[in-house]
Amino acid sequence: MATLLQQKKTFSDFKEEKIMGSLSPALNVMIKAVRKAGKMIVRDFSEVENLQITKKAPADFVAKTVAKSRDTLLAELRRARPNYSFVIAGEEKIEGEDTSNTFILEPLDGVTNFMRAISFFSISAALVRDGDILAGVTYNPVLDELYYAEKGTGAYLMTARGDRRLRVSGRRNLADALIGIDIAGKDAAAIDLYQERLRIITANTEGARRMGAPSLALAMVAAGKLDAYWCHDIAPTSIAAGLVMVKEAGGHARSASGKDKLLEVLESASIIATNDEMDFAVTKALRDKK
Repeated sequence: MATLLQQKKTFSDFKEEKIMGSLSPALNVMIKAVRKAGKMIVRDFSEVENLQITKKAPADFVAKTVAKSRDTLLAELRRARPNYSFVIAGEEKIEGEDTSNTFILEPLDGVTNFMRAISFFSISAALVRDGDILAGVTYNPVLDELYYAEKGTGAYLMTARGDRRLRVSGRRNLADALIGIDIAGKDAAAIDLYQERLRIITANTEGARRMGAPSLALAMVAAGKLDAYWCHDIAPTSIAAGLVMVKEAGGHARSASGKDKLLEVLESASIIATNDEMDFAVTKALRDKK
């Protein structure tokens, strides 16, 4: 007779198979790829705390983790879609025979969090087709939370408990808003910009949170946990999946200069994502003043 744990696992697997069976081929391919990479990352994450004795040891270890995740994603997606093109974090674009379909991959978003044994990081994949972001997947393997969205079909969170549709928060007042914020640059201009935006957020909202993993921060906007998110000079690979999630959850995503076509936002790498109710107020407060 199966143990209770085995029964629970079987039931969870059954629910996941049912959910996966209802998804598009594109989402199935990406979900399977990030889950496979996630299993490896979870194993490595369990070792990270043991490597905190020196600064160099965890950095070297994490670099190898990123490389393994990258290779796993690439191998799985190439097996399923051998002719597609690829954009991978920190690399030049890999041109395939099919240039109308491009996977955008972030093997480990939130590297610093991972290196410090903070479980706020993810693997992210998006599919750009004919000049538009068609679908995106963001997976936190430690929490086993998988966010996904496809253009025209909505945004969802898949966990062991099942699948639920995501909606941005319904908060209307800027004073009640919780806003995520991130910045990559460390030059004086970038630091000044960050401090200016942080001052605006702190003075006019409930508070700000520096996230450290843009892909997950955008998923949290889609899930209504954050009311908005601002980031500057962030790699496109970290935000591609999250942009389509926010849109499909009823929110708004635009560049800091005001452009709202997803590929233009992606290329800007400095974005504002909001719920529907506070879009005007947040955008007015945080967008570039030029």
